[in-house]
Amino acid sequence: LICFTAGGIAAYHKFASTIPLSWDATGGIIVNRKKRIFYYELTMSSLDKGGSSLPIAVMLSASHGTMDIIHWMNCFIEKYKQVYGYTNPFPKPPVIHSDRALVFLLAGIQVFNGDETMDRYIERCWRIIQRVATKRDLEITVVHSCLGHFMKNVKVNASKILGKKQISFGMWLMALLVNSNTLDEMMIIWRNICIVLLSTNQNDQFKISLSTLSKMADQM
Repeated sequence: LICFTAGGIAAYHKFASTIPLSWDATGGIIVNRKKRIFYYELTMSSLDKGGSSLPIAVMLSASHGTMDIIHWMNCFIEKYKQVYGYTNPFPKPPVIHSDRALVFLLAGIQVFNGDETMDRYIERCWRIIQRVATKRDLEITVVHSCLGHFMKNVKVNASKILGKKQISFGMWLMALLVNSNTLDEMMIIWRNICIVLLSTNQNDQFKISLSTLSKMADQM
């Protein structure tokens, strides 16, 4: 079941090319004892500061796959073109936010970036951080994974190899890494993380690296 309104299509037409979008799926809203039903929603950031997000399109589906999401979006695109004309390009958001589900990452790349693949997307990201991006690299959609979901996975994996008292420290180190703004900054953080984690004792190099990380954290 796919649903969208004239208001949602109009809002998408007017704002989608300049405002980040988000999409998600949950299996906990629709109660069905026989099979799990997923509720999908594409939303736009609120136009008012602190306001609620605006739903653009929704879907109910018994499956959770990349092609399900692409079909949903193709239906929305078709209706959009019926309203605004087939000669007008479909607006593409600057950023599409999602959790770390691979189905959303792949669907976002295919729906909004056309012939781009995951490999090409990673290559584009590399060009951007190397400051050799093309005009198109900076114009097409960025597929963004939720940091909260990422850090949750970090905590799960950290708990497998670190003691209970060390988990928060491990998460702090990873938070520093993912909040770096440039490749050079990331390399400095990574180098010092390796020194801290691989040191067998708190020698001078350990203390220098830990101090460097603390100072960088204060500046973020």
